[in-house]
Amino acid sequence: MKLKTYRCAAKIVSAVHGGNMPDPSYVNTCCSLVSPDYGISVAAVYRYSEDKGIYKVKDSGGVSPEDADLAFRKQETRYASGWYDSITSDSFGQPGGFRLKPRNWFEQLDHER
Repeated sequence: MKLKTYRCAAKIVSAVHGGNMPDPSYVNTCCSLVSPDYGISVAAVYRYSEDKGIYKVKDSGGVSPEDADLAFRKQETRYASGWYDSITSDSFGQPGGFRLKPRNWFEQLDHER
């Protein structure tokens, strides 16, 4: 139901501005922190068409390589932190997110044990 609502709203906005209906694109990302300096992720891009419905874009996204080095894993923690800042900002209206960093999550867990 939500997808139809969003498509309807997009069609109305497009019509008011004299443009064409944009082709929707969706991104799904999951970031996980295994430790403060070791992150993993999976991501994919999806599109919509009248004949196919929602479908995965070929060769889009992927998973963290199993054999990635520690520098790569550390960078994944930065991506996870950036994602967290973005999603909390978008969800709760906090400029710049709540600024909790992954290391703080693990330190907080250590204090609770």
